[in-house]
Amino acid sequence: MTTLTDSQKTTQKIMAVVLGVAVIGGAMLCVSIMNTEPSDRTEDKIELTDGQMAMFNDLQSKGLLLIEAENTAAYIDPGLWFAMDAKLKEDFAAGIAIYCGNQRSSTLYYADIYDKQSGKKIAEYSRAWGFKVL
Repeated sequence: MTTLTDSQKTTQKIMAVVLGVAVIGGAMLCVSIMNTEPSDRTEDKIELTDGQMAMFNDLQSKGLLLIEAENTAAYIDPGLWFAMDAKLKEDFAAGIAIYCGNQRSSTLYYADIYDKQSGKKIAEYSRAWGFKVL
């Protein structure tokens, strides 16, 4: 039987909390996006909730996420990314796109997601084109 180190236990606890917050935040985000008419989507500004912003800030402060809004890119810890199911990945990527767009004072919501360790592009999200895992 494998024994986890303290660092691995801490990472597991952080991931569990983050995923719980992300599921709730992602569900709220998904509902808000789905409730807009397609013709209005390119012009309406979407705001992240305080909880969603806190989650992104918390992940960044813990070194699990780096968001470069000016480049519409995010670098995520691979363990955190692979712990998410497909729907959560889509919701998370949509949140990153909204975060980047709002930081740039734009309603063009798109972002590329990269593996933080390898630098490889692993997903992309755009309000116009949707979500794609690479």
